[in-house]
Amino acid sequence: MLRTAFILIVTVMLGGLLALSLINANLAPSAEQQSNQRQRISALPNHMGKSITARFRGLPTAQQRAIRDNLRRLLLPVKDWLDGISQAQPQILCLGEEHEQSTRRFMAEKIFPRLQLDVLMLEATPVQLETINQSIQSGESFVALEGANIRPVIEAAEGENPGLVITGIEETGLQRRQRLKRSNKGFRDDTLAVNFWNRYRPGKHHALIFGALHCGNAENWLFAQLRQGAPETLRPQFLNIRVFGEYQNESLQAMIYFLNAIGITRDDFVIPDTEQLHPVFKRWFALLEPTLREYKTLVVYRTADYLEGS
Repeated sequence: MLRTAFILIVTVMLGGLLALSLINANLAPSAEQQSNQRQRISALPNHMGKSITARFRGLPTAQQRAIRDNLRRLLLPVKDWLDGISQAQPQILCLGEEHEQSTRRFMAEKIFPRLQLDVLMLEATPVQLETINQSIQSGESFVALEGANIRPVIEAAEGENPGLVITGIEETGLQRRQRLKRSNKGFRDDTLAVNFWNRYRPGKHHALIFGALHCGNAENWLFAQLRQGAPETLRPQFLNIRVFGEYQNESLQAMIYFLNAIGITRDDFVIPDTEQLHPVFKRWFALLEPTLREYKTLVVYRTADYLEGS
């Protein structure tokens, strides 16, 4: 009897702690958390940026000019890049993100108000998407998807594209159990690819918002699987885009420092084709090499401009 009562008490306590953690996961960041993030940003070192800047200034003048001209030609304002996207109209955009508030706010303010879309695919199951829709309809200001607010992104996309279809292609619990029963258990992204093609609408414009690894062109990840499985004529219509806050990666932070130091000052900017970057520049920022190799386009925003309250 006592043992049963003890187990019941422990179960209730654990359930309460779990519920509390889930509630906290869906709360918007507090003002104190935002302030702490700003302080962390302002304190980040730029040792790598200073070192690379010194190496640049040690190069012959002609080589310095070649690198600087390459960067000035490639780095575009976000608006100019989006104008190019509107003209090219690729059918499948995969936006790889860090699941952070500043990233979602940047995309909601700068990208999705300018994207012409028919279908928006999210890293959510159909049940999770239904919960998201209900939360938006009930007027909740913070609607969590992977811990960050997805509401402003959805509203921006719908505002630009009346009739937009929003769908979730995340692997469901049932799909995962079925996959793990197979002798070749495969990968979660195998299921994501199947779900994508089941909801794909030929001739329409699609955008996916997923964690950065899924949208990289690397073996077994979602974007690579989609391109490989697409008809040859459709493959040129794919574009993967890494959306990066300047302080989400130390090498990227060093790159921003370097650009400012050599007189290439940008606010938010885009490198539309990472393959065209000067080889010396790529070598200096070797820690960014996997991103530059796996992503066609790099979008960089100034993190502090998109924190709550900024």
